[in-house]
Amino acid sequence: MAGGMLTVCLIIIVAGIIARTSGMPIRWTTQFANYMMMGTILFGFSYAMLIGDHIQTDLILRFFQGRARRWFLASFRIVGLLWAVFFCIGCWLYWYGNMTMGAVDWSSINVPLWIPQLVLSFGATFLLMQTLATLIGEALGLRGSTDGGKITE
Repeated sequence: MAGGMLTVCLIIIVAGIIARTSGMPIRWTTQFANYMMMGTILFGFSYAMLIGDHIQTDLILRFFQGRARRWFLASFRIVGLLWAVFFCIGCWLYWYGNMTMGAVDWSSINVPLWIPQLVLSFGATFLLMQTLATLIGEALGLRGSTDGGKITE
C-alpha cells in the first residue's frame, strides 16, 4: 500500500513539473502529493513495525537484557499504543467532521477533504492495529514479536 501511494505521489510530482515547464501548471499537484505522502508514511510505518525495522532506542536497549528488556520495550509500546489510540480517534473524528460539514480543500477543483482524510484514517487504524499486535505478541512472549525477531537475549 505504501509503495503504491509513493508511486502515485511520484507520478503526481513529475506531472506537475512537466505541466509547469510547458506553461500549463496543474494547481492540485501539491495537495495531492502531500496527501499521498502522509498515507505513505502511516502505512509504511505500520509495515516497518511489522517487520521490526522501525526506529527505536537501541542505545538505551543495549543496557537491558532478558526480562528487563521486555518490560522496558513493553512500557514504551504501551505509551505508543495510547498515542496511536488518540491519533486514530482524532483522524476518524476529523474525517467525520469534514464529511458531514462538506469541507473542501483550497485548490481550484475543491476536492472534498473527507476523501484524502479517509486514507489517513485507515493508515492510522493500521498503525493502531500493528502497535496493539506488537504489544500483545510481546506480552505473550511470542518469538519475533520484539524487534522483528532481531532480539538476542
